[in-house]
Amino acid sequence: ELSIRRDGSSVFGKDVRWATFPAVAVGWAFSEEPFMKNLYWLSFAKLRASWGRSGQQFEDAYLGHGRLKIGNIFMGKTGVSPEAMSNSHLSWEESDQYNIGVDADIYDYRLKIKADYYYKYTSSVLYLTPLPGNVYYHEKAWTNVMELSNEGIEIETLFDIFRNTDIKWRMKLNVSRNWNRFEKSYTDMDIEGWVIGRPIGGLYVYKDEGIIRSEKDIPAYFDQMANKKNLHFGNQSYPASVGMRRIKDMNMDGKIDAEDLYYAGSALPILHGGLFHEVKWKDFDLNILCAFSLGRKILNIFSKSSLNLTQRFSPLFYDYRGKTFWQEGNARTDFPTLNAISKEYSGQFDGLTDSNIERVNYMRLKQLTIGYNVNKKLLKKLNIDGIRVFFTGENLFLWSNYSGLDPELVDPISGIDNGRHYPLARKLTLGLTVKF
Repeated sequence: ELSIRRDGSSVFGKDVRWATFPAVAVGWAFSEEPFMKNLYWLSFAKLRASWGRSGQQFEDAYLGHGRLKIGNIFMGKTGVSPEAMSNSHLSWEESDQYNIGVDADIYDYRLKIKADYYYKYTSSVLYLTPLPGNVYYHEKAWTNVMELSNEGIEIETLFDIFRNTDIKWRMKLNVSRNWNRFEKSYTDMDIEGWVIGRPIGGLYVYKDEGIIRSEKDIPAYFDQMANKKNLHFGNQSYPASVGMRRIKDMNMDGKIDAEDLYYAGSALPILHGGLFHEVKWKDFDLNILCAFSLGRKILNIFSKSSLNLTQRFSPLFYDYRGKTFWQEGNARTDFPTLNAISKEYSGQFDGLTDSNIERVNYMRLKQLTIGYNVNKKLLKKLNIDGIRVFFTGENLFLWSNYSGLDPELVDPISGIDNGRHYPLARKLTLGLTVKF
């Protein structure tokens, strides 16, 4: 198969409003070859490969024509000022995608397997690029300068467990794994937390080395005058002391700040997917849909930060029973020391530390539906095509090793649980469908 399409849009720059997007695909049903006839269990098998180019339009229309922003009040009226200059060459975010896959039907189509590998390279990604100077108030311009890549594996199986019996049972399972990389910036260097060769997003945290239990454990360094100084946090008025959390000085400059954050890995799961069951018996049917994720890294900064008791009347989302705050002589300590004066816990790097990273697995019963279709023979006299009574439950159960509220709502790119989302609600529905 071969296709070529030509698309245009008025939202792009006047010089690049049109683009050509070709695609090609080949397939080989190798199960039909003579040398495969001895494989009685193989009903059908096909090898596939494809390549195609696509273009993504802007989320905000007419970026290429320049944008204005609300400015100051002038003579009683709200004014506007330039925000980004026009760019007549601003165009599609183009992507090239390669796919290799195989389809296999086994044992008289009782088991169907579909496996795919894909690689997608996106060039000319939009970015608000700083200009070299202030040109008539224009300091930035939208340009097609970034490059990203995504690749992954997808496997889908469909199994007819019972199909020639009174009870019919089908099961469907799909599993996916995805990787992404930041490939290039407009400076050919790392920029604004995007590191060339690493995934987009990811976890950047401080290295937690436990609690400072004695004076000799306080990290220290010597200045140019050979004076010993304790490691400090942000500024020298906040030095490290006994009972505080020990954070590793990654760049060895004698202070803990944003420069000491290190990359602790991608937040994308190792595997994620869904499991679907469909069971039918006479006029009854049962449908079960589950979603799962394995091996996600989540930075839980929400639960422990709620222990900050200086925030009056704030809700507590951490089980503090049995937990201890540092005191001299304690053999076991869960948290740094309380404030020496107020006896309150004010927190210290409770959020962005690698000790708060959890390797999370979960499975959620997304939807369960039980239905009954009234026998059509009973409805024929009433000129009714069908009556179905059903009950549906959504988000009924969650099995997870996560200590936070709801792992499914955590952003899979950043991996940070900041508690800004309410857990998914459980929903119960009783319904009646009548067809005439």
